[in-house]
Amino acid sequence: MTQRCRYCGLEMGAQRLPNHEARCPRNPDMFARLRQFMHDYAEDGVGLPATLYSDLIIGEYLPSVSQLNRVFGTWRAFVEACGLEHRPYHAVTGPKPELMPGSIMADDEDIWPTSVLRCREVVRYVREWEPRALAYVPVARMTVWQVR
Repeated sequence: MTQRCRYCGLEMGAQRLPNHEARCPRNPDMFARLRQFMHDYAEDGVGLPATLYSDLIIGEYLPSVSQLNRVFGTWRAFVEACGLEHRPYHAVTGPKPELMPGSIMADDEDIWPTSVLRCREVVRYVREWEPRALAYVPVARMTVWQVR
């Protein structure tokens, strides 16, 4: 027996429905979490590429890229629904740390090709398992360099 999700209208088996509705991107509570997640990692109003999103959601209990594409139609539509600009991954530009004054990466250009040193600054959350909530909860926020 199949039923429809009350948020997005997708049809699925009755056993899968409760789990889907809890993580459905059209669920207002889940969409608020998704929007906050996307804005936390956004740079200058540009949304995350789908590949980077996939890496960052591990342990977050957020919908996968394929589920977002099923509900919104395309990754671009999802990013724009979050109020961010969509750019193809190759068009996303970030700071060039190897050119910053005092950068330790500047010395590495003799060893590594410049393309390897391209990276960007991102915000990461340090999470800890909270047994009462049965989820990972943020305990600290840090800024790190992410190599592309």
